[in-house]
Amino acid sequence: MTPKQIAKWATLFFIAVPLAAVVILIGLVAVARSALCGVIYCSFEPDGIATLWAALIGLFGGLLALFGAAAVGLRQVEILDRQNIAQEKLADEAAKMERLKFNSELFDRRLAIYESARSWLSYFFDRYIHQFGDDLSEDDRKSSEITQRRQFIEAMRMADFLCTKEVQEAMSEIFRISHEFIRRRRTYDKLSGVSNLPLREQSQFDNANRRMEEIEERLFEIDSSLSSIF
Repeated sequence: MTPKQIAKWATLFFIAVPLAAVVILIGLVAVARSALCGVIYCSFEPDGIATLWAALIGLFGGLLALFGAAAVGLRQVEILDRQNIAQEKLADEAAKMERLKFNSELFDRRLAIYESARSWLSYFFDRYIHQFGDDLSEDDRKSSEITQRRQFIEAMRMADFLCTKEVQEAMSEIFRISHEFIRRRRTYDKLSGVSNLPLREQSQFDNANRRMEEIEERLFEIDSSLSSIF
């Protein structure tokens, strides 16, 4: 039995039962008084018998009131139970719809983060690995890179709240090593056209080349597994 049902039964018991008990008590007092009157004072004269019958009828009416109150109380409890069940079903359905809505919105936001990550990687591979877009002006290349970078940074911030730790770490690593690649690439491009490099510059050139290869390989690994971690 649920707490609500216990409360309903308690209400029925403490309200209906005392009222019926009072009626019955009054009837019993009347019967006793009438019987005493009939035996001691009135004997079995018609008036005394009529008084006794009236008292008995009052007692019977009290019993009927008791059973009637109990029947009405039980019916009210049944109706309230049905109403509570219906309300609980409606609440469960509403909660289910809210969960579905929340999951749908969460999926859309995570999908936007995923698409931003793929967009940045696609831009990075095209621009710095395959070297597409060299025919564009310097201003257009800078504008495109700034736009892509801003979108990716915003996606990283959203991932901190909406995605798992694994996704957050992957996003941070993409940002960190892709920008390291860009710095290394600038060093590489600066030194690649110079012949007979001094030992220090030659070491920088070799380190930049080696590190770019490592970063390129790692970014391809992340790119291939990105969809599985979202």
